[in-house]
Amino acid sequence: MLPYIIVPIIILLLFLIILGFYNQSLNISIYKIKLKEAKKAIKELQKSEINILTKLSKKLKTNKDEKILENIPKINNDQLTIYEVDYILYDLNKEIKEFFEYNKVELDEEITECIKNYKKDRAEIKALKDYYNSNCTLYNEYIRSFKRLLIKIVKKLKKATPFIIKKEVEFEILKKEDNSNN
Repeated sequence: MLPYIIVPIIILLLFLIILGFYNQSLNISIYKIKLKEAKKAIKELQKSEINILTKLSKKLKTNKDEKILENIPKINNDQLTIYEVDYILYDLNKEIKEFFEYNKVELDEEITECIKNYKKDRAEIKALKDYYNSNCTLYNEYIRSFKRLLIKIVKKLKKATPFIIKKEVEFEILKKEDNSNN
């Protein structure tokens, strides 16, 4: 009589353990998908930013010795990681701000439109990086726990790398223009 009770209980426990591993594996897959989609969206916005910066640099170069946004060709290298492109874009953002601070530039409609689109893209990238980093933290905590160690080993999971979020610089020139319109 005892084997008839113990065997089903053991089978039930094994089934629950397998179901638990499957559920945890599914949760990890969901986090990985979220991270992958966020990276893809950030990469697309970075390409949009590069195009805007290329347009802006052509408009701002008044003479041939003007050295503005010289790092743009470096960004088009496909061997750079999304993080390296982010660092370069951050430096270019500072460079543009400094250019507008120290040079008197007539803001025609095209330059203003480029800067507004650039600011919009930067804001979207910042929001996506926040989303990515929060999911990255949750993913890393999830795979770090001891009970998920087996899943981590079997699936060969690695820790995800978060973005380093730096303080963005604002374009004073557009702030003045926005205040005068209000």
